[in-house]
Amino acid sequence: MNKKFTSKIMTLSLICLCSFGLSANALGKGYTHSIKNVSTTNSLSEIAGIYAGSLQVDLAEQNGEVITFPNQLLITENGGDEIGLLLKDFDFGGLPLGDIAVENIPVSESNGEYQFESEKVNLSLAIGDAEVKASGTIKDNIANVTIDVHAASIDIPVKFTGKVVVDGLRLNDIKLNGVSVSEETFDPDVFHYSLEEISGSDVLTYEKADASSKVDILLDGKWIYLYVTDGLKSNCYAIAHEMNTTDFVDVPINKITLGQNVDGNLTLTNGAEISSNGTVTIAGTITYNKTIDGSAWNVVGLPYTPIVKAVKADGTRVDADAYWYTYDNDAKQKELSAPADAMIMKLKSNTDATSLDLISPNNSRIALGQQEVISGYTVLANNSLVSKALSSLAPVIPASPNEGVYYIFNGTEFIKANGDTKIAPATMFIAYAGATPAATIAVPNTDSGIDNPNNDGQSVYAAENTVYVKGFSGIVQIYTLNGNLYTNVNATGNDSFELPRGTYIVQTGSRATLIMIK
Repeated sequence: MNKKFTSKIMTLSLICLCSFGLSANALGKGYTHSIKNVSTTNSLSEIAGIYAGSLQVDLAEQNGEVITFPNQLLITENGGDEIGLLLKDFDFGGLPLGDIAVENIPVSESNGEYQFESEKVNLSLAIGDAEVKASGTIKDNIANVTIDVHAASIDIPVKFTGKVVVDGLRLNDIKLNGVSVSEETFDPDVFHYSLEEISGSDVLTYEKADASSKVDILLDGKWIYLYVTDGLKSNCYAIAHEMNTTDFVDVPINKITLGQNVDGNLTLTNGAEISSNGTVTIAGTITYNKTIDGSAWNVVGLPYTPIVKAVKADGTRVDADAYWYTYDNDAKQKELSAPADAMIMKLKSNTDATSLDLISPNNSRIALGQQEVISGYTVLANNSLVSKALSSLAPVIPASPNEGVYYIFNGTEFIKANGDTKIAPATMFIAYAGATPAATIAVPNTDSGIDNPNNDGQSVYAAENTVYVKGFSGIVQIYTLNGNLYTNVNATGNDSFELPRGTYIVQTGSRATLIMIK
């Protein structure tokens, strides 16, 4: 596929600020200031350099939008207690206005924080003469700058937040389908690339400049990030779609195909998906972030058995204390002592978790796993990391005595689905082949006091006002808590019956199960 690639700075999130690194001629285009690690001394040379980060433009007077996109700011030492500020190629709603340069800005320092504020200066921009004023602070290598632009009777408030960049760590090229993302010769000092089009079938590869460095890949559902790291610092290359400047809409990149092994880590968040061009191994860990309902059952299916961390609303991560279940060949629930690669889970306590980090062992693969032949109910997973139709994921299901049946989780129970139904990565399902598939498959009800199946294969649990008895044939005796017999029920192996609200003891052979009807 022929594509048009540009190195125009386009939209990407501030996540790329983490330990950013650029060289003295970063991004070309006039950013020619020596880069150094910033210390805590008070010399203005210690805050001079390129700051890479996020530029926010308030379009409230035009269409009510606030758009955010990356850019970089050059801070220079002008001598004495003054600095200069340069914002290259400022773009307003798709209209290039030109460079914003403000010189001779006085600076003061207090407790390691540098503060500055310029006078209003007159600049000639693409839309005519403009008044510009810059102010802000720099502390701990991070600049927060406000640039007020008044041009053609329009006020354009601009805010920049960015981190000073340091030298080191590069890629020699980034390619899609074997073609460099740069229209011209790839420049290792250009860290942002916008593409006219990119799809999940496009194959991403890269070349490192230093064999001793590693590359971590992040897909956040919006952009592609490649962090070249030595473990202490890193440079971040970002790939984005070109912005829709008519509607000020970002077109996300949420899928890509990886065409080589990765010697670092792979992280997928916000519904991002990645497939592989053949079998790809991740030398570090794979972290798949899956959105969950912390108080309900959720399904998990992966190409690896994960370490599971519950991610709270504030971003903190804790060990996931959860119920872990799978199903046996007769769709009976079986409790697990630890997470598995295909399971149903629910957090035991309300940790206000909004998602799970599902973390792989080192050297895990992202290729689709081995297929198998099934004869009964079998728990399976979308063990790729891209959405797939059930029929492309399931094992071979015998055509007789009837066609295969698939069950997917709808939030409360497993329901029948057809083979064309797509399920997302990290999702389990149940396949069935046999004579008598069920209409639905229930989930555990831990709140009702379920007595989990033992080696005898029995399962007794309650959901709302219904008691379910599975794996037992004979007389079921139901007692109240004071020991009085409430009723007898004849069970034939897979039964359900209703009871009034209350707490009961259900006797199935030699087993007694305490249940609660709410």
